[in-house]
Amino acid sequence: MANFSIVVVPTKKLSNGRHRIRIAVAHHSQTRYISTQFTLDSASQLKNGRVVRHENAANMNACLRKLINEYEEIITSISYLPAISCTELIRIITYEQKKKGITFQAVAKEYMNFMKGEEREKSYKLYKIASERLVKYMKGDFPLIQLTPIHIQEFAKVLHEENLADTTIRIYLTLIKVILNYAGKMNYVSYSIHPFALFKMPASNVRELDLSIDELKRIRDVRLLKPSLSMVRDIFMLTYYLGGINLRDLLVYDFKNK
Repeated sequence: MANFSIVVVPTKKLSNGRHRIRIAVAHHSQTRYISTQFTLDSASQLKNGRVVRHENAANMNACLRKLINEYEEIITSISYLPAISCTELIRIITYEQKKKGITFQAVAKEYMNFMKGEEREKSYKLYKIASERLVKYMKGDFPLIQLTPIHIQEFAKVLHEENLADTTIRIYLTLIKVILNYAGKMNYVSYSIHPFALFKMPASNVRELDLSIDELKRIRDVRLLKPSLSMVRDIFMLTYYLGGINLRDLLVYDFKNK
C-alpha cells in the first residue's frame, strides 16, 4: 500500500526563496513527489504535515487533507497496485486528477483536432459551431462532469426560441452527443446519468427523393442540345452505375486502364 505525506523539500527551494508544499508518495521503497499550488515563506511553517503560523493555515490544511483523500481513493481502485512502480503510480494519480477538472472545450478541441487530421473539413466546421453554441449557453467553458440532462433540455429550448429549424437543432445536439460519447470512451468522464438520458431528438423531415425506374430511363435517354447539360447527365448516370459514388471521389478517380 502506498503512503502519502505532506512535506517541503529544502533542496527544491524556489527562485524567490519560498518553499512549495508537495505530497510525498512512498511506494515499493521509493519516494516521489507531487507538487501542489501552495507555497510557504519558510520550511518551518510546515510541522508534522500541517501548515502552522500562516494566515491561511486552516484552509490550506483542509485542501491538502482533501487532496490526500482523493489520492487514497484513486489507489484503492487500482487492482494491480503491487505491480507498478512509484513513478507509474504518480502518473496514474496525476492523470486521474486531471480528468476530474477536464472541460467540455478541451475535449471538443481534442476531438475536432482528430477530425481535422482526417480532412473532414465540413464536419469540423459543424462540430465547431455546435460546441461554441453550447459554451455560449453555459456562459463559458465548464467541467465536463457538471453537464446534466437539465442543461441539454434547456439548451435545446433556447435553440428553438431562436427559431432554428428542427433539422439544425438535431444536428447540433447530435454532434454534442458524439463529443460526450467520445469523452466517455476515452475515460475522461463517467456519468451516472448521461446528459442526453431524458432528451428526445427532434424528428427528421422525411422527403420523397426516390426516382422511379421510368424517371431514371427518361434522364438516361433524353436528347440534350447543350454539351454542358449532356455532361451533367452523364456524370449523374455514372454515379448511379457506380453505386452512388460522390462527386468528390468521382473527380479524383483515375479511369485510365480501368
